[in-house]
Amino acid sequence: ASGKSNVILGLRFIRNAVKNSHSKWQPGAGIARHPFALDSSTEKPSEFSVDFLVQGTRYEYGFSVDDKRVLHEYLFAYPANRSQRWFERRYEWDQIYFGKNLPGENRVIENLTRPDSLFLSAAAQNNHEKLKPLYNWFADQLEFRSGLSDRSHDRTIEICQKSEETKKLVLRLLVAADLGIVGMDVKEEEAPPEVNVIIQKLEAAFKGIGPGTSLDLKRTHRAVSLQHSGQGDEAVFIPLRDESAGTLTYLAMLGPVVEVLATGGVLCVDELDASLHPLLLEEIIRIFNQAEHNPLGAQLIFNTHTTDLLNKPVLRRDEIWFTEKDNTGATRLYPLSDFKPRKDENLQRGYIQGRYGATPIVNLNASTEEM
Repeated sequence: ASGKSNVILGLRFIRNAVKNSHSKWQPGAGIARHPFALDSSTEKPSEFSVDFLVQGTRYEYGFSVDDKRVLHEYLFAYPANRSQRWFERRYEWDQIYFGKNLPGENRVIENLTRPDSLFLSAAAQNNHEKLKPLYNWFADQLEFRSGLSDRSHDRTIEICQKSEETKKLVLRLLVAADLGIVGMDVKEEEAPPEVNVIIQKLEAAFKGIGPGTSLDLKRTHRAVSLQHSGQGDEAVFIPLRDESAGTLTYLAMLGPVVEVLATGGVLCVDELDASLHPLLLEEIIRIFNQAEHNPLGAQLIFNTHTTDLLNKPVLRRDEIWFTEKDNTGATRLYPLSDFKPRKDENLQRGYIQGRYGATPIVNLNASTEEM
């Protein structure tokens, strides 16, 4: 409860605002933000900013909003490490400022931009050639994963069916995790007779609603089994329903992992360690650090309670960040590198001892009055 999930939720809000504010947010309906719940001044604006790379160039994009409108929006580019202000917008200004390095129908699109939508979103929807690649980064390269349902592995299976190369990569990663898996079998099977009877009744009932109405339900289902090495030379196929929760979680994660590796994008995962063995967690992180699997430089952003990772070589020290609540309930995000730990320092022990902050203070004897 230190605010780890809110870091990822903030990134998700940025992505959704860029992607949907012009095309899907209802005009005049306001902005569905979630201001800090522990501050009585909920009228304060929410501010967001992100630094990212597109085709080797660094960009800084940000905006602030209240419940009704966009108050501030800006975009800076840094080609060859030189700052260029492409555009800046403030609610109190008569016009958006456009820099000389942003050609295009800027004024035309400005007139189409609502007070409660982002200019970047409006520009992309109106085919702004210079800004479309940046919009595409938010819309297509920034992926999120949180919560695993009983069918979360379906996405992985679907992408395996679409591409034989993808299936080979997923299988290679399954084998590398040392789960005893040596193969995968995916096939379409006919639905059982009792299911077909139900389908026929549903189709007949739907057809009876009126002329021109019909319902065509699928009469097959996907049967997936993982092949395990057995005794001797034998191999045993085990249906997914009989696999462990950890294996299913790992399989479910491989789908989005493989997709983001193929595009060089960013995968953000809330509680990556949920139902996942620590060694499988390390394996997913290691995939992103291997040029063989990650030639395009895809990035993994995740939060976790697994303190073992602090002493593992899969993470560099500058990649480790902490979240900590202050006495107002607000979250502070800061890097381990601020503490300049020694090269041989036991980071896990230091964290548990509170050397870097971010550890909860558990007091079972505290009364509600003290809290």
